[in-house]
Amino acid sequence: MSVPRPHLLHKFSHIIWDVDGTITEGDTLHSGVLRNIAELAENGVFHSFVTGRDAAWLIEHLIADLAQLNRDVLMRMNFFAEIGSVNIEIGADGSYKTSINPLLAEHPLVQNRGGIRDRLRALVYDPALLHVGGYDKNNDIVIYDANGIAYLIARVTTPPPFPDYIWSSYKEAMATFENIRLSYGEAAYIADHSSCVETIEQIIKDDGLENSIAVESVATAINIVPAVNGIRYGKAWGAGQAIDALARAQKISSRALVNKTIAFGDSISDLDLGTPLLDGGMRVGRLPVVFVGNPSTLLGLYEEQLSRIAILNTMTTMSGPRTTERALRYLRRRGYLP
Repeated sequence: MSVPRPHLLHKFSHIIWDVDGTITEGDTLHSGVLRNIAELAENGVFHSFVTGRDAAWLIEHLIADLAQLNRDVLMRMNFFAEIGSVNIEIGADGSYKTSINPLLAEHPLVQNRGGIRDRLRALVYDPALLHVGGYDKNNDIVIYDANGIAYLIARVTTPPPFPDYIWSSYKEAMATFENIRLSYGEAAYIADHSSCVETIEQIIKDDGLENSIAVESVATAINIVPAVNGIRYGKAWGAGQAIDALARAQKISSRALVNKTIAFGDSISDLDLGTPLLDGGMRVGRLPVVFVGNPSTLLGLYEEQLSRIAILNTMTTMSGPRTTERALRYLRRRGYLP
């Protein structure tokens, strides 16, 4: 671990977290990270979790583990699935309530306007058309989605145009083509997304929705995300939702909160957490990022893209959550976090 830009570090009272690969290993929340999050929350630090995963996954693999904490601690945590498109609230009785961001309620991707979602899902395996029981090893192939649900495909089935992917049936606002998974959660194929992305973009263009829907590739999936006036709702917008929600709750300006915030992530897309984007496309400053992913993924990026990385994982063999734990220990020891 290195600290290439120590001048970006100061006292922080808010952390924006990527989840998958940053604080979870597979689908399991890292115990050391959980302990640090709980201790920091008890000491007054607020936490915002912004992930591209769906609400059901986030509830099962993160919120359920945090539910053991006392109510006062949980009140210092906000949860945003689908990169800020879906909010999750924890009720006083421990129940969960999910809601699509009001800004997106009438969005064409959410409303399936003109059948756009239907045409997209026809490009890949559709869980609604697969069966889940009665496995016949001679006639069936087993595939898994990113939530670990198994589906059976008859060997005689004609594959879809892009058979490396399965449609995420859990997404409410965005849409995702997931690489099909093996039983232990690893992507069964390392697909070159480019051909599939081109096809998706052509369908979107043919429907006249190129200013309303954007496409982004991540390591094991293709995300099809809402856009407004050509502005893609990605990790920068998700970070902006986190900043806006907490700033309103604390009755301070968004810019003031940015100055108290640090972000953690493990992928190139997570670098966008460092430049929060509010509704309407307004940026409210820049914040430091702790990059805990494989450093080799950053090769070839411009200095501007790297300029918000305050702490950097330097070991290709160390997992994101282990690096996260080390970085938290460093920040706490130096007094940047309590």
